[in-house]
Amino acid sequence: MKSWWNITSLGVVCCTSFCFLGLPILAIWTSALGLGWLSNNSVMRAMSPMFLAIYGVGSISAYLTHRRAGPGMTAIIGAVLSLGAAWHKFPHAAGWLGLAILLGAWFWDWRLVKSCGQG
Repeated sequence: MKSWWNITSLGVVCCTSFCFLGLPILAIWTSALGLGWLSNNSVMRAMSPMFLAIYGVGSISAYLTHRRAGPGMTAIIGAVLSLGAAWHKFPHAAGWLGLAILLGAWFWDWRLVKSCGQG
């Protein structure tokens, strides 16, 4: 069971890495930059929650190791800001801030997992 969980976690980390690079969010904002012909917003808006769900799975896995809710709560704030900007409910600056918050929450999770001797 443990090796199956490790393989699944590795897959989630690989997919989440694309999220940390900001690819879904950057693709959504191409239309705002006048490059709308590069992407279909409806497809990208559907992909953004998927990437955030993958991020959530990784955060839950980290939480099971370090048992601290702070990084997860911080990530939820970042996700709300990012999705709000993607659906044009918040200004673009809020989306960039949300992406930075997600990156900070990931780094915080990583440090806590590492301090538990797992990373």
